[in-house]
Amino acid sequence: MKRKTPTPAQNRAKEKRWLTSDDPEALLAGFVDATGTRKLRLFSCACCRRAWKFAKDGRLLSLLRTLENAAEGKVKDRSREVARNHSYAVARAEIGDMQQCLAFEIWAALDNEIDLDVGECAAAAFGYVKGSGQRFERGKAAERKEQANVVREIFGNPFRPVAFNPAWRTSDAMLLASGIYDERAFDRMPILADALQEAGCDSDALLKHCRDPHATHVRGCWALDLVLGKQ
Repeated sequence: MKRKTPTPAQNRAKEKRWLTSDDPEALLAGFVDATGTRKLRLFSCACCRRAWKFAKDGRLLSLLRTLENAAEGKVKDRSREVARNHSYAVARAEIGDMQQCLAFEIWAALDNEIDLDVGECAAAAFGYVKGSGQRFERGKAAERKEQANVVREIFGNPFRPVAFNPAWRTSDAMLLASGIYDERAFDRMPILADALQEAGCDSDALLKHCRDPHATHVRGCWALDLVLGKQ
């Protein structure tokens, strides 16, 4: 049976849900092509880094770096599996509920088949910081709302995809973008916007995102990925 094409009104309603939803799992399941593992793994990394101020176990940082490298395809399958087993062992150790949640988040994200409830364990870390019972649930729910913004940061707006002209990838723009990505120097994003504009970029959405003072950029940022040609 042929699927009906959504009307403009239906598309506007869907876009509104995309822009306003507080449920990261619903966004991933209903609006984006989340079949690839790179962006989902980077979403896990971003969620863990949001909770990093609560962590003290040095093994977690090493595992998180392995996860980030795995997202970029820099870790062989055998090494990834070793890291996954290690993260599970850390999660089972007596390191406290909050840190155990982060270890389980990394463990799940190192799997070949990443579920769309990515971020669930990292959100639970925020819940444990708040306490137990209703305080735990409120803390977790509040963090899931923040994670929805991270989904939008990583995947952009699927209803308004940005066409990128390869001519905008000048040597200056690429040098800036690579440095920002490798060094997590997201404060340089406005400088990247200037370099793109000098290269002829006329995409308001792309330039605005790079210059947005309220944006919380992470690895996997849709705008930076466009410049670097990452998927």
